Amino acid sequence: MLDFNLTNESEFTLENIYNDCWERIYAGSRSAKHPFHLVTLSTVDVNEPAIRTVVLREVNSINKTLNIHTDYRSPKVKQIQDNPMVAILLYDFESRIQIRLKAIATVHYKDSVCENAWNKSRLESKKCYLTHSSPSSVINIPDDGLPKNLTVKDLTTENVQPGFDNFVVIEAKMVELDWLYLNHKGHRRALYKISNTEVKMNWILP
Repeated sequence: MLDFNLTNESEFTLENIYNDCWERIYAGSRSAKHPFHLVTLSTVDVNEPAIRTVVLREVNSINKTLNIHTDYRSPKVKQIQDNPMVAILLYDFESRIQIRLKAIATVHYKDSVCENAWNKSRLESKKCYLTHSSPSSVINIPDDGLPKNLTVKDLTTENVQPGFDNFVVIEAKMVELDWLYLNHKGHRRALYKISNTEVKMNWILP
């Protein structure tokens, strides 16, 4: 990955920075310790914004898609079905790099994409989809909604399988990438408009 700073700025091009963004995003999907592993997903709830932190599960830099997993009963699924435009925010405190993405999201439910992701998930992750009620349900006492008789050591492929009925992959296809580098000597920013055939690249004012 690029070690961007203002002393070697002439070495960096719009193309190099764009490729570096995808390297960082891909790394975020591979390591829980990477600053891009947890990202902020924004959807539209009728006429209001709705945001939450999600885990970046898979990245395809060729197709320019990012995948996350969620519960089919979650409000975000209906929001995306009603309006597929979403925004994703990633920030690396150490490198002072912010990436904002605009994307068109697709909900994969009980299809090949969904099945493949489910089969690759850990048992502990599959357990999360066994809650007795939908996410955001009002409850009487603090609780995670999960079966109390299933500890981690008790999990099997069979007893977590019912969770598949609640499992969804949200695939976000990028249409815009906004890169910002923060530096007290001077910020730098670039905007990338992404289509199936080309990427339009421009420097813009921070």
